[in-house]
Amino acid sequence: MTKDIGAPPPPATIADGLRHTEPAQLPFEINKKLLADVVLAPEASIADAMAHLWRDYRTTAEPSGAVALAGLLRAADRLPDGPVGVVVSGGNVNWSTYRKLLDISMDRTGRTPHAAPVLR
Repeated sequence: MTKDIGAPPPPATIADGLRHTEPAQLPFEINKKLLADVVLAPEASIADAMAHLWRDYRTTAEPSGAVALAGLLRAADRLPDGPVGVVVSGGNVNWSTYRKLLDISMDRTGRTPHAAPVLR
């Protein structure tokens, strides 16, 4: 007889909208059929994506809404040539958290809020 250990605890992440322990049914069914690859987005890359959006596009995104861009920036060299679409969403983050994440990213990368974009 196996012991039921229950559901795993939600992951600790700045992307609080992604703290699920299991996928929703519809996205799971779609991904089972269409998913070709997975890119992990560490916390620092999420903050970097938020900073990139603010610095270069004056766009505010909450951490969960910047995860797709973080993944794209990490895997850009693995993508085929051509247009790429990324959904960025949400400004649902309090100012002090947002500012802290931008400051951490900018301190770590040495880039200022007004630096020229590096992406090509």
